[in-house]
Amino acid sequence: MFVRTSVEPSAIVPAVRKAVVSVVPGLPLYDVQTMEERAGGSWARHRFDALLFAVFGAAALLLAAVGTYAVVAYAVSRRTREMGIRMALGARPKSVVRLVVREGLTFPAVGLAIGVAGALAMTRLLQSELYGIGATDLRVFGATSALLIGVSALACVVPALRATRADPLEALRAE
Repeated sequence: MFVRTSVEPSAIVPAVRKAVVSVVPGLPLYDVQTMEERAGGSWARHRFDALLFAVFGAAALLLAAVGTYAVVAYAVSRRTREMGIRMALGARPKSVVRLVVREGLTFPAVGLAIGVAGALAMTRLLQSELYGIGATDLRVFGATSALLIGVSALACVVPALRATRADPLEALRAE
């Protein structure tokens, strides 16, 4: 049974219950909900799926950031002398940071390009899980790409800053 009202729905439940009992005395009135509550319950599965996708996406983003950081930090540790020599020859810390970040972003950028191509190929399978956006919504692809590149850049900055602390004198003595 549906009842339309202009007042708070929970306020008229006793009156509706009394009206139902007056028409059919033995008919119970249970599971009284507003239309918003009823519609919200039908979206519970989709909300759970969205939350699950968000958790897995956040975990994947964290793994990508940690992996990028580890690879770039290892590469910088192997090239400490080179960075020191660059600094001794007059390279500014800004240019060393730029070099390390640029080289560190190469693999994430290639991975992003492959991932976007794969996502575009898989859009038909995901179409039924999306609500309110199209499967090839450019804003979503753009925002996701910007987020991934931004996180990768942040993961590269810490080792890049560490590279600028390479002592030029120690690097020259080692050679």
